[in-house]
Amino acid sequence: MSRQLILIFTFVLLAAASWWLVDHPVDEQPVEKQVDDGADFYSEGLVLTTMDDDGRPKRRLITAKWEHFDDGRVELFDQELQIFSKNAPPIRIQSPRASLINDESEWFLYQDVTIKRDTGMGQRPLHLETMNLHIWPERAYAETIEAVRMTTRNDWLTGKGMQVWFTDGTTRFKLLADVRGRYELE
Repeated sequence: MSRQLILIFTFVLLAAASWWLVDHPVDEQPVEKQVDDGADFYSEGLVLTTMDDDGRPKRRLITAKWEHFDDGRVELFDQELQIFSKNAPPIRIQSPRASLINDESEWFLYQDVTIKRDTGMGQRPLHLETMNLHIWPERAYAETIEAVRMTTRNDWLTGKGMQVWFTDGTTRFKLLADVRGRYELE
């Protein structure tokens, strides 16, 4: 009989402990999660100018935020790349986001990329829009497989895919497919 009493007493004790735990939950301390995005250093409001052999600006990078990661990748936010030449106004390439890889020799610009050039020395103003652009700054070359819209004054061209060469004083564009346009004589 005492064995039954011990068993009943154990069940009653377990039931009472369960009821008490339901009414009095254990307070858990919130744990702060630390996010490690891998950036080992960053800079805000960065302006970086590369000079040519004669000491004149060759390229200038202006970015709101510059992040360097452990794998060597660099992320840029709200960036503008300016490419200078001796005989023409600078070309300004802007995008909200960019990634630099391979020791910064390749640049990938994402989302709403624009290329602009002001009027100067026999050249018309230029405004070009695309979604993504792959740039090799040292080769003065860029390309995209995305749709492109190029406007200059009242003229326009559209196409899919583009190659761009930024040689000193001239910029050459090659639209690769589905090219359409309008040209007005002056």
